[in-house]
Amino acid sequence: MRSRLSARPSGTLPRPRVRTRRRHGKGTPVVVAKLDRLSRDVHFISGLMAQRVPFLVAELGPDVPPFLLHILASVAEQERAADLRADAGRPGGRQGARRPAGQSQAQRARAPMLAAKKARADAFAAEVAPIIREAQGVGAATLQSVADALNARGIATSQGKRWQPATVKNALKRSRMIDIARGAGAH
Repeated sequence: MRSRLSARPSGTLPRPRVRTRRRHGKGTPVVVAKLDRLSRDVHFISGLMAQRVPFLVAELGPDVPPFLLHILASVAEQERAADLRADAGRPGGRQGARRPAGQSQAQRARAPMLAAKKARADAFAAEVAPIIREAQGVGAATLQSVADALNARGIATSQGKRWQPATVKNALKRSRMIDIARGAGAH
């Protein structure tokens, strides 16, 4: 990768290194730990998206819907404005000072996305659990043999990949947790 971004929060102007990345080529992705490290300006983030500049926010993963990126950029922009107002109103406070670490509005805004991801994983585990149990019923005694049986049937994981012993274990664990939750809710 040719370019790097600093880990400090930015203001409203694009960072020089982002402009340098644009000159290096459109295929070079911008990689940041958190979206607000790239910018706290919705217009800048949406401009990158409109120009189809590839960027990866490590905290969110590779396949984040553009709608969610807009929302999180808006939340980051609101946090910046709130920080500036709070700092300006404090005696001796200065504009642009960072507030102490803690759960940000962006983290709270991601909670519904994480809940939806968990719900999709639960639904997949509930769907594949009977097939796993069927494979176990016909003699698949190890996690590897169950993974082989699922792969032989052409059943992919939720990520579209081949089954491994660890993915079988995780699916079984998740399906058991779902069964326990359903049993507790039935009483």
